[in-house]
Amino acid sequence: MPAPQTLQEPRSPQLTTLEDIPQYQALRQAIHDDHRPSTPLHQLLADDLADAFWIRKRLSTIANQVLSQEILDTWDEVSQLYPNADSLLRTVHAWNRLHTKNGHARTQAYLAGAATRALSELRSLEPLLEREAR
Repeated sequence: MPAPQTLQEPRSPQLTTLEDIPQYQALRQAIHDDHRPSTPLHQLLADDLADAFWIRKRLSTIANQVLSQEILDTWDEVSQLYPNADSLLRTVHAWNRLHTKNGHARTQAYLAGAATRALSELRSLEPLLEREAR
């Protein structure tokens, strides 16, 4: 097997200005180092794998931020209803409220669908990359 190549111009899954570009590049390089793609097709597959992982990470971050904000937004309400509320009860209450809000329900459905698609893409790429690694 040839030695892994140093990446020249990293692609990006449309990185936002708030995302850590060096962190994305490090993830991409790690995937290339692990799988050592030797053909242009395998390099594209490794890039797609890095993009799918990055997008999954982004979706997880967004979902966590939405939930955290909802916990803060419902803090007083939960404190009045349940004076001894613990973090689990606050989280469940926030999830329930997110689920019942019309706009947030659509957001959650979108995030769930996007996460499902990203995982499906990862699973479909895995056998190809494993085959290349052999």
